[in-house]
Amino acid sequence: MNSPTISASEARREASRSRAARMKHIRSAIFRITQIEMAEIAGVEQPTVSRWEKGTHEPSLTNLERIRAEAVRRGLAWDDGLFFGSAGHPVLQNHVSGARTSTVCSAQRDSETRARLESTRRAS
Repeated sequence: MNSPTISASEARREASRSRAARMKHIRSAIFRITQIEMAEIAGVEQPTVSRWEKGTHEPSLTNLERIRAEAVRRGLAWDDGLFFGSAGHPVLQNHVSGARTSTVCSAQRDSETRARLESTRRAS
């Protein structure tokens, strides 16, 4: 049985939707705050948070660090994995070679960001 395949652009859109959903989940379910409040925490304007949640932009490492620091300050249950999702995501498993490159690059970028975020946590 052949596994379903998706194009590179579909893989990028899916990865973007996944990141967007994670950012919205962090704001609405973990922090339980508005986009304006999240913007203040992250050091950006509200439209930027909206773009994160639509998947058109991604938060920087500094934004992620500020969000994590505020979660810790508030005593919220926190795991940096909330930013990155699961490595077993279907986009990483069902792809064509063109999609594989872009999706793996996205996963590698997430992995590198996760490592930098972890090193800043340890340094604090």
